[in-house]
This record gives sequence, structure tokens and C-alpha cells, in this order.
Amino acid sequence: SNKVVNLYADIDLSAYNTICPATIDSGYSLNGNGHTVTLKSDNGASIFNNLASAKIYNVNFKGNSDFATEGGFVAAKVVGAAKVSFENVNVEAYLTSSANVGGYVGTTDAELVSLTFKNCTFEGSVVSTAYAGGFTGQINANQSTISFENCVVGSKNEQTVIAGNTRVAGFVAKTLAKDNTSSIAL
Repeated sequence: SNKVVNLYADIDLSAYNTICPATIDSGYSLNGNGHTVTLKSDNGASIFNNLASAKIYNVNFKGNSDFATEGGFVAAKVVGAAKVSFENVNVEAYLTSSANVGGYVGTTDAELVSLTFKNCTFEGSVVSTAYAGGFTGQINANQSTISFENCVVGSKNEQTVIAGNTRVAGFVAKTLAKDNTSSIAL
């Protein structure tokens, strides 16, 4: 059965130099109830380490993180044949990395991944040598589906920057499907 974790107040993690990001396992949801989670990390921390078939909704994430390699501000990685959904989520983040970085998810590591984004925004910057995306860095998955409904990169009057040397995009920087069976719907 689905277990829901509710936020009843804002959470500010910016005073901590090191955090141990949590993993959301299958069957769990995070309802932010409109609250904000803030993180400022110089050592590449994500809010969550891994996501496995989870729903994250009605929450704001804010801050910055400097990743040595891959990472996403909300989750470093989606693991397994996961169904992960984000709904009514706003991310305002300033991220740097050498590869595979996204405002929401850095990368995936299995086939049959389903990522759904509905009513979501990304503001800020994603700067990487390779694979920089406003929502995801790299999707390493055959037979995977990524969908976006009513989502925006850079919706405020502030400048949003997605930059790098190779494979840079507003939503998904790169899909890597050996059999060309992955799809992205906007």
C-alpha cells in the first residue's frame, strides 16, 4: 500500500555542510503541502539519493549543489524499473557538475522507467561539461517513458541558464536507449 510522508513546515538544510540523502522506496509518496525544502551543498548532495516508484507532490525545492559527477537536485538517481511522478513541484536551484545533472533527476539506471512531470517548473541554472537538463541529465534506460504536462523551464522574469559543452537541453539532456524504445512526450 502507498505510504504518505507529509510536510507540515518548511525544512531548511542549508546550515549543514554534509547531509546523508534519503532514499524513497517503492510505495512511498511525499506530500509537501505547499512547503519548501532548502538545501545548499558544496559537496554534491541531492535531497534524495535514490527514487524507486515514488510520488512527490505539492512541494518546493530551493538551493544549490555542486556535484563532482552526476546528480539531480531532487534525486541523484531513479533506480530499478521505477514509476516516479512529480506533480505541482517547483525547483529553484543552481547546479554545477562534470556530467549528468538535472534540476529534478540526474540519471536513471534500469529499463522500463516511467517518469511523469505534471505542473512542474524549474528555475535557476544547470551548468555541466556534458548532459545538462532542466529536468533530467541522462536517461539510461530502454523501453522508458518520460512525459511532461504543463511544465516550464524558466517561468519567472529571472534568467534561467542550462549550459554545457555537449548534450544540453531545457528538459532532458540525453536519452541512451540501445534499442530506440524510449519515448519523451511534451
